[in-house]
Amino acid sequence: MGNPPYPEYPSGLVGFYSPVIQVLIKEFGDIPATDDSYTWRGLPARQFSSLSQMLKEASDSRIYAGIHYRFTQDASIEIGVQLGNEIDKIRVVGPEY
Repeated sequence: MGNPPYPEYPSGLVGFYSPVIQVLIKEFGDIPATDDSYTWRGLPARQFSSLSQMLKEASDSRIYAGIHYRFTQDASIEIGVQLGNEIDKIRVVGPEY
């Protein structure tokens, strides 16, 4: 099997996940989460003790699959956290609310 047809750095999956998860953490805290995305396939729901644990597992999956290196995932998470922090600062309602 050849290399995946996308760049090694930064990680695309973590690049999408980490800003979203960071915004959720900023708004609700690092709360437990349930992923039931594949229950329609008959697979059980996945339980995570925190949103950050869910992100770590997604990140680790790419390393175990041989798609990315650990340093890429760590850097991609950091980039995503910084982006998520900036996104969280955006307010879509006026100051009167």
